[in-house]
Amino acid sequence: MAFEQTAERDWQVATMFAPSCRGKRAVQVGREMFDYMMPKWADLIFGSISTKLPHAIWFYRQLGGIQIPCVESGGAEWYPQDGEVLLAMRKPN
Repeated sequence: MAFEQTAERDWQVATMFAPSCRGKRAVQVGREMFDYMMPKWADLIFGSISTKLPHAIWFYRQLGGIQIPCVESGGAEWYPQDGEVLLAMRKPN
């Protein structure tokens, strides 16, 4: 996972997993990374995922990702491009 800070406590994320780390194992690793980021560093983590990658959408949903139409962060707005969905995870209350 690569995290890019977009505002003080907002981060955009990109993920890549080797073939040896898929499914439940990838979700376990992803949760550990998100647990590290939240709540210490992040209140919001978001990513834009291609609809051609249903396994990536499944992965983000397993981590609590909710599909949203737009993210406002650091004075900018992120919208999904055609053929993408925008998923966001927020700090638990």
